[in-house]
Order: sequence, then structure tokens, then C-alpha cells
Amino acid sequence: MITLLCENHIPWLKHLLPHPEVQVLSFWDDVSLHEQLPQADALLIRTVTRINPVTFPQFPARLKAVATATAGFDHVDQNWLALNGIRFFYAPGCNARSVGEYVGSCVVAHFGSEPQILTKLTASIIGCGQTGSHTTVILEQMGVRCMGYDPPKAAREPDFKTADFEALLEADLISLHVPLTPVLPHPTQNLLGADFWERRKKPLRLLINAARGGVLDETAARNALKSGLLQTLILDVWENEPQLSPESLHTATIATPHIAGYSQQAKYNASRIICEALSHYLDFPFNPQPPAFAVPEPVDASAGLQDVLHSLHPAFSLDPKLRANPAPASFATLRNEAAQRCEFRFIGLQKLPEPEHPTAKALGFILQP
Repeated sequence: MITLLCENHIPWLKHLLPHPEVQVLSFWDDVSLHEQLPQADALLIRTVTRINPVTFPQFPARLKAVATATAGFDHVDQNWLALNGIRFFYAPGCNARSVGEYVGSCVVAHFGSEPQILTKLTASIIGCGQTGSHTTVILEQMGVRCMGYDPPKAAREPDFKTADFEALLEADLISLHVPLTPVLPHPTQNLLGADFWERRKKPLRLLINAARGGVLDETAARNALKSGLLQTLILDVWENEPQLSPESLHTATIATPHIAGYSQQAKYNASRIICEALSHYLDFPFNPQPPAFAVPEPVDASAGLQDVLHSLHPAFSLDPKLRANPAPASFATLRNEAAQRCEFRFIGLQKLPEPEHPTAKALGFILQP
């Protein structure tokens, strides 16, 4: 019998692990986690559970692996796990499509959906891994010219050519997609700080942070808004999350509770990737068949694409809820509300005005008569 101890908001586990040889236990807080951990062969977590020498000064002898159902892993001290002989797994790229749809939706909400407007924009995509790459594909299909800035990737991959830093100073919009790391030679802590704004020669029309809170110096961004060097700020992730800065919340045009990567499909991808990896490592059965997602009926889009996005993407309904109650407990509750959205590539649109067809296709929608 293999026993997995899982954070209670990780979905699809019954579908992925139907075999009686696999026992799935749930935890919902630190007490229930530590009480049950001695029984577990593997611990499955999300970003809300931090693994380091302070939170886990020692591990039970039975524990063999820790897996996070997320694309990011800055909440896990991998060196600490390795020192304790515990394998680590994560879910790279699991939510890349969902993040790309979030960024694309925000771009349409801000600039509109007409190709003659979008084709005049230049975007700098900071971070060209799976999430940044998906975002680039969506924006380029919308007509936006994209420049990828990723010096670490250029150092690893000779065929990849990164834009230089000067490109960031000329872009109309910037979208952040890097992990949070203090490690040299390419630290990302406060990657966009006061020195960046001092070098800008023209206003940045839109800045979107859907990466990690500490990548953006929020104080510097707020000062840039006051000085006119930044026109619009959209935040999905926050410094000191889930404790939000009231000033940042007030100045952000769209404010969301770390849900850019949330969708049914992204959640399934994350659970599938780590369950499959654990099944190989711990040798237990795994169900590779995808589930039946809850797909909405075709949408009447006659009112236009912006109206469709406001009704389908939770970013626009969660924004006023987060502003009304930004407390940490509310932040977590609102995040869980967003997990059931369906990615656009599964959704049909009917009666969409023809000039908006290219942008809707770029976002992945299925166009119907």
C-alpha cells in the first residue's frame, strides 16, 4: 500500500489514482499535515505550503518524495529535501496556456480587440519558458510584436536569441513570466525596480505581473505610476502574498488573487504530471486517461469580445471581490473560486462581430455561426 498525503485543494486525484493499492489522505492545515505525515510515502502540496528547515526541521523516515502541483517551486527548499534524501517533483508548464489566456484577456481589456490597434503594439516578454512562450504565441497571433527577454535561457540554449535590456525600455507593454530567485548570475528579485524606471525614456503603457510577487518592486512601480512612466498596472501576484499592500491594490487597474494559471485543464495538468512522476518513482498504478471537463454551452458573443471575456474569465469578477476584502483568508478563498474556469480553446462563440474574429481565434475560442 502506497500512501499519499495531499493538500485538500489538489483536484482529480480520485480520477488519476483509482487503484486500491494507493491510499490518498488529505490535509487542510498545518496541524492535520503534521499529524498524518508519518503515514505518508509522498507529500503533495501547492504554493501555500512552504518546505524549508524552519517549517520542516525534520521529516518522518517513511517520507520518500515531495511533489508540488504547481509550475513554480520557490516555496520549496530543494537542497533541504535532498539533504534529507527526499526526491522532489513539480509540474512545469502545467498552467502555461491558462496564463497566456489571462495575459491576452488583460491586453484586450486594456487596448481593445481590433487588429489595427494590436498590430501597432510591441511587447517584451520577460521569461521565455513554457509560460512566457505560450503567452508570446497568443499575443503574436493577436498581431502584437513580441520580444523575448531571457538571458539565462540564452546561456543554456545556443539557438535561443534573447532581446537585450534596451528592448524593455522601448516596449509598449511588458509581461513577467520568470521564477523568483535571488541566485546569481541572474537574480530576479526586484528585476523591475527603480533603476529600470530611471532608464525608461517613454511611458510604459501596460505592465502585467503574472509571475511571482517579488519579481516586481511594487513601490517602484507605484512611483512610476505617479510620475507617468507607467500608465497601467495589472497584478495577479503580490509582494508578501497573501498579505497585500493596500497602496498596490489601490493603484492596480486589475487586481486578482494569483489565479492567472487557474483553469480546470491547468489543475488537471498539474495533478497528472506529479501523479505520473510519483507513480514511476514509487511504483504504483496511474490512470492516464483524461477526464470529462465541464465545458460551457456556446456563448452568444454578439455584444463583442470584451463583453465575452468579462463574463467568462474570473479575473474581472474577482477584482472587485478582492478589493472589497483583501485579507489573507479571503485571498485564499477567492483563489479557489477561480479553479473551475474552462480554457478558451474548449468554448464556442456565436455571432461574434467579424472584425474581432482574428483576436478571438488567437485566444483559442472556437468560432461558430
